[in-house]
Amino acid sequence: MLRALLVDDEELSVRMLESIVDWGRCGVEIAGTARSGEEALRLFAGLRPEIVLTDIRMPGMDGLELLRQIKESAPETEFILVSAYADFEYAKEAIALGGANYLLKPVDEFELEKTLRKIADKIGAQQVAHRLVENTRRQKERLALYGYMRTGTGKTNAQKSAGRLGLDLENYALMGFMLNESSMNDYIENSLQLDTQLPYLQTRLEERLRGWCDCLLFDFFDASWCAVILRAKAPLADGAKEMAGFFDRELHMEIHVCFTEFDRGLETLPAAFRTLQQLHQYSFFLGEESVLGYGYNCEKGEFDQVALAAARKSLEAAIRGSDAAKAHKVLEETLGSLDHKDPSSLAFVYDFCYAGVKAVRECLPATAAPELREKLMRITSQSVQGCATLEELRGFMEGILGALQGESAAVHTYSQLVQEGMAYLQKNYDRNLSLEEICGVLGVSRNYFCYLFKKETGQNLWACLTDIRLAKAKELLCATEDKSYAIAYQVGYDNPSYFSKLFKKSTGMTPNEYRKAGVTE
Repeated sequence: MLRALLVDDEELSVRMLESIVDWGRCGVEIAGTARSGEEALRLFAGLRPEIVLTDIRMPGMDGLELLRQIKESAPETEFILVSAYADFEYAKEAIALGGANYLLKPVDEFELEKTLRKIADKIGAQQVAHRLVENTRRQKERLALYGYMRTGTGKTNAQKSAGRLGLDLENYALMGFMLNESSMNDYIENSLQLDTQLPYLQTRLEERLRGWCDCLLFDFFDASWCAVILRAKAPLADGAKEMAGFFDRELHMEIHVCFTEFDRGLETLPAAFRTLQQLHQYSFFLGEESVLGYGYNCEKGEFDQVALAAARKSLEAAIRGSDAAKAHKVLEETLGSLDHKDPSSLAFVYDFCYAGVKAVRECLPATAAPELREKLMRITSQSVQGCATLEELRGFMEGILGALQGESAAVHTYSQLVQEGMAYLQKNYDRNLSLEEICGVLGVSRNYFCYLFKKETGQNLWACLTDIRLAKAKELLCATEDKSYAIAYQVGYDNPSYFSKLFKKSTGMTPNEYRKAGVTE
């Protein structure tokens, strides 16, 4: 409700103004009254009302001077000037000073109510516009900060944005909420909910977070939310469990919640964000933990071992798929991260490298030179441990992986495991597939396969299946006369409405428009 200050040197006039209209019905409450311009100026400084209704003719500071002084410090204030004289010169000066609302004494109740409603509508529209501008500004600042977190670039702009957002990073942690979708139908349900309710979900999530901590929540991106946690009222593990329960009970979404240790300083944000991403990867790798965080159920040494185990599997998969480029990339990424690992993990690094040696040895084709095969057979784990420096180890392993070069006929865009997974999707696209089924056929853990699939293809498993289904739908639209709802069922969608919406989002056309256009790809 808006607040008004009534100013008149005559007591009776003030009482009359208070009583002739229903102020509350106009969306206004009387915050105070004053008998002079000087008193009104003092009251205004404390009350900061949106509306000032004042007589023009008063002893000392008159209404025009009061308007002039208030407009200097609060130009958005709305004035209603009242005068007993139908003097156009007063009206002209009042309008020039910004007091466009002018009433004659005795004040007519209908004119006053009409003026109050007009001002209330104007201020309401201004407030909505201001909120939109402010939301846009805050969104821009959040994007700058989030971009710095993700890439490590744009530190100066991020620092300014943090200041404008009032974000004190002297003691903070990051918490992430990543969707867990175990079947195609789960993926569809989440997609429907996110498409139609994302602003609502964002608001509910922020409200629940603020129940136990001060925070800055970033927008939904890459199947997850991320929040900067400040001044938590509960241990992070307890807060994370509460959030996991909130998603399950109230939003009906299954998620993994991960959190970092508390850190300080803007410059640590990119490293903290990388740690949060690693924790998400680790949580899916384990499969059983919906909440994961340092100091709760994850220790840094333990994490390094598991991260190396995941890299080892990725390296072996690339070698078995004769994907030399991928194997080199995994090797370089793993060895390039050793500066940030605990020295005690060196033994696991040697194990990782020796696993690569064994995989290359096992995958050599029958046509390989006998001397190369003999050389590889002589390499032992002690040979790998004989590399005393990182550069020596890198050079040694590059030489081992070099044995895969030149086998162009066997080099694939994706590893063998991912290719088999994509082939299974192509064969079974028309029904509700689950991770358990797919990974059971492939003989691999679902968390590792999801990680590998996303890393190699750049999209998650269900997004790939969606692309396959839509491609099949396009073929059917061009080759048959089947109704679009029948085609939806044929390509695996139980909800034809969702299929049509998804199809239009992908192609810019409805299924029927696509058929009429006769599009060929």
